[in-house]
Amino acid sequence: MVESKQFLFNWGVLLFIFWCGVSVPTGAFGQTVRFVFAPPAGTRAMDTVVVEKRKDFGPLGERVERGKSKVLLTIDKTDDGYRLVNEVLELEATGKGRQAPSAFQEALSKAKIVFRVDSSGKLRRIEGYESLMARLKEAVPQALLKSVGKVMNADVMKSRDRADWSGRIEAFAGETVKIGDTWSGVSSYRLPSREFVKYYFVTRFSGLEACGGRECVVIETYYDTDLDGLMSLLGEVMEDVSRVVPPPRIRGRLTRTSMKGRVRRLMEPETMLIHFEKLERVIEMTLEGPGGKFPATLSETRTYSFVYGQN
Repeated sequence: MVESKQFLFNWGVLLFIFWCGVSVPTGAFGQTVRFVFAPPAGTRAMDTVVVEKRKDFGPLGERVERGKSKVLLTIDKTDDGYRLVNEVLELEATGKGRQAPSAFQEALSKAKIVFRVDSSGKLRRIEGYESLMARLKEAVPQALLKSVGKVMNADVMKSRDRADWSGRIEAFAGETVKIGDTWSGVSSYRLPSREFVKYYFVTRFSGLEACGGRECVVIETYYDTDLDGLMSLLGEVMEDVSRVVPPPRIRGRLTRTSMKGRVRRLMEPETMLIHFEKLERVIEMTLEGPGGKFPATLSETRTYSFVYGQN
């Protein structure tokens, strides 16, 4: 949910971009592009998603989780817009070097999530998570369901998908920009606790780049959050601490947090089809427990690579 968007460049934005290390575009600088949501009917794409999460608790140890999936995207035209179907074909997931339970992977690998989108690119509704949750309840032990319940339920998943769609598509659809333009503003993100975290962002249209035989706009976004909102988001970190510390478990509290991240995206402006996206996020904090204070870092990297073909 975008609360404000500024097109005027100011010294605050300049300092933020300097801190982020954004490069100044060359060659295409000043060229005008317009974003129009118009994916061709019958579009099919294979989306390969690679995820790595690292949770470093200093002297308490480190947890590493990795995942890879292949998702078939199909886009069809409807009377009132578009129907986008995301069908999970393959799924691999490991944590602490062990494969995720096969029943869990099998249930997720059958997921088919449908986005109903109007002709302007606005997301109207999301279908499929309720049936996915029903399959998980039948196939996965209750103990595992309980451990992932905060982040894997229909409402939370829909909320995250809506936020992602808003940031990827709705924020740009219908806009005309010049290569080199910079936007800044404030937005918010809904947490599993149903609270909202406010964050500040800078988006820069950095250049043009070849992608799948087409020409894509390079969109780079850098963001940072307010610390108060982060406290509720990171409360669940203590659960991870208790998992990596052998009994007796250490109960601690967060005393300092900071978060920053960046997203790099390649998008066709005339269709708004995305060809590549990389998200990097780092959360740094200080935990305090009976043994004193120690630093902890949570880092996450996600890449989405799309290969398009037509029916």
